[in-house]
Amino acid sequence: QRIVGTSQGGTLVVAVLRTAGSSRDLPDAGSDNSQITHGLRACGRDEARHRVNAMTDASNHLYVHVPFCDGKCGYCGFYSERYTPEHAERFLKAIEEEIRRILPGTSEPETIYFGGGTPSILSDTELAELCSVLLDRISIRHLREWTVEANPGTLSPAKLRVLKEAGVNRISLGAQSFDDETLRRIGRRHDAGAIARTMSEVRSAGISNIGLDL
Repeated sequence: QRIVGTSQGGTLVVAVLRTAGSSRDLPDAGSDNSQITHGLRACGRDEARHRVNAMTDASNHLYVHVPFCDGKCGYCGFYSERYTPEHAERFLKAIEEEIRRILPGTSEPETIYFGGGTPSILSDTELAELCSVLLDRISIRHLREWTVEANPGTLSPAKLRVLKEAGVNRISLGAQSFDDETLRRIGRRHDAGAIARTMSEVRSAGISNIGLDL
């Protein structure tokens, strides 16, 4: 995998996930010893070939890193910095420039992933701007999954409405533990009750695909 991105003021602003290799590097889709084909056997040869090609096409999968959090957990090795509106404003300006530079207007990704950091730490207005900048450069007619990472207690009806209307259909929720003492020891800023409340809010917004990080 190769990450393409840039930085402004020390902030990683965007990364496009690219899968190494190409379809010609893979075993023939009809080969009995092809593990990929074996896993897609029920799809039929044409559909299997389409999915194999999709998995190796860099333009089909997009990752955007949102590097802001409201604190740093002791176990976290990902790049992040504390959220401020001023940092978010700089980030959104920089990411717009980067997206326009990297993405052709014909991009039609099958998956989008907003990771971090904590993307849901952005305000509803900031989330709307980020989604708008991206949607100006891509088509989502072939989109299968759009995931946004979130922490319990950082979503709101307004934020969820923005994400749902943009096309987000999956939330990855950083639960980590259902034990309050464990959450405190690892530096989380939420309790176990916030997990259930946030899950309920997500479902009420019409997003039923929810992943829990434990």
